[in-house]
Amino acid sequence: MSSELAQILLKTRPNDLSRQLQNYACVAVILRGPPANLELGFIQRSTVLSDRWAGQIAFPGGKKEDADLSDLAVALRETFEEIGLDLLPEEMMRSEEHTSELQSH
Repeated sequence: MSSELAQILLKTRPNDLSRQLQNYACVAVILRGPPANLELGFIQRSTVLSDRWAGQIAFPGGKKEDADLSDLAVALRETFEEIGLDLLPEEMMRSEEHTSELQSH
C-alpha cells in the first residue's frame, strides 16, 4: 500500500462508540495492493439458515470474550478463527495511540 494512502487513512479519526454501545463487534479491515488496484477483504457468513447472520457479507470479526484484553485482540483473534489469517503488527496501519496496544499482542 502506498505511503500516501496510509497517511490519508492514519489521519482519519474513527468514532469510538464502545462506551455508548453495550454490544458491538470488533472487526479487521483488510486492504491489499496498490491504491490504483486496492482490494478490500470481506467474508461471507455461513449460509446455514439457523445462523443469525446467514449469508451476510462482512469484515472478519466478532464479539469480545472474557479472555480478550482489548478490542484489537478481538479483531486479531476473530480474523484468525474465521479466515486463518494471522495479522502481524508490522503489517498494520495504526495511529500512535494504538502502537503500544499492538506491541502487547
